[in-house]
Amino acid sequence: SKENTNLDSFYGDNAAKKYFEDLINFSKQLRVEEERHIRENLTREELELFDLIRQTNKDLTKKEEQIVKLAAKGLLKRLKEEKDKLLVTDWYKDDVARLTVLKFVKAELNKDLPDSYLPPVFEETCGKVLEHLQRLEETGRNWAA
Repeated sequence: SKENTNLDSFYGDNAAKKYFEDLINFSKQLRVEEERHIRENLTREELELFDLIRQTNKDLTKKEEQIVKLAAKGLLKRLKEEKDKLLVTDWYKDDVARLTVLKFVKAELNKDLPDSYLPPVFEETCGKVLEHLQRLEETGRNWAA
């Protein structure tokens, strides 16, 4: 009947409109996230490390958050400086090389992270950073150029 056709058309248009609105909202959220590194005053690589480090200790004060940002910046800088010695080809496949990278990450973060990163949380954080570095290496992302 003509009435059913109108209903189908009405609901179909609303579904398309809703989908379009959802798409626009998603696009806006994506842009906000894309620009977040600028607001945080970090490079994209630093922001990745910052998010990773903060993930294990979410109850940071504003001051601690700033310290963690500096720790992320410092770690990335030191990794770039030591890249040729530290991140040798396929380092993550060799136990000794992997342990060397982990020790380096621990030493750097131990100097810079706030005291609220107690030993179990600190260990977890360093493990996550190591996994992140491995993922970057496995996917061939040239992050420390």
